[in-house]
Amino acid sequence: MDPATGAIKQVADQWDVQGSSGNEIFWTGAVSPADPQPINGLAPDEVDWLNLGDGVRTPWFYRPGTSAHFVTQDVDGDPVIVASGVSGPEELWLAPSPGVARPIWTSGTGIPSISAR
Repeated sequence: MDPATGAIKQVADQWDVQGSSGNEIFWTGAVSPADPQPINGLAPDEVDWLNLGDGVRTPWFYRPGTSAHFVTQDVDGDPVIVASGVSGPEELWLAPSPGVARPIWTSGTGIPSISAR
């Protein structure tokens, strides 16, 4: 909505908004068309970056065969994502840029590792 004019314009049609990064940026879930076996065909296996200012959506994190969800973000604004399969372990990932992620914790491994990027 334009606060000056009151005009409303739809910039996105999202079914799985998972969190806000502030400044018109949101994290949304999606089912990647590249996943040959998505969980139930509906659980998001991808977390996308969405700019509501211009409607640009960028695939950010994808883990085939999992359910992926935005949890929080670190002090740099990078998303922390939880991904888990139907019978596999839960994993926390830090994703500093599109297509780049590193695991920071896997269930059953004890204390999460803290390290530099």
